[in-house]
Amino acid sequence: MPAAKLTKATMTNALDAIVAAGLTPAYVCVEPDGSFRVEIYPVLAATIEQPAATVEDQPEKFEDLS
Repeated sequence: MPAAKLTKATMTNALDAIVAAGLTPAYVCVEPDGSFRVEIYPVLAATIEQPAATVEDQPEKFEDLS
């Protein structure tokens, strides 16, 4: 029995699930038999956005010391 035909809906569902999981698809490889592989960008510590410091977390400025 041959493999099911790859459809646009199948690919859309797979990619939407990857994005919903917080990952970034980097490469999609579709084989002649209808199977496919999605490679994910690695998550780097440098790309994670750090929250901005609030005004209370900042040290006092030199001119504020009186």
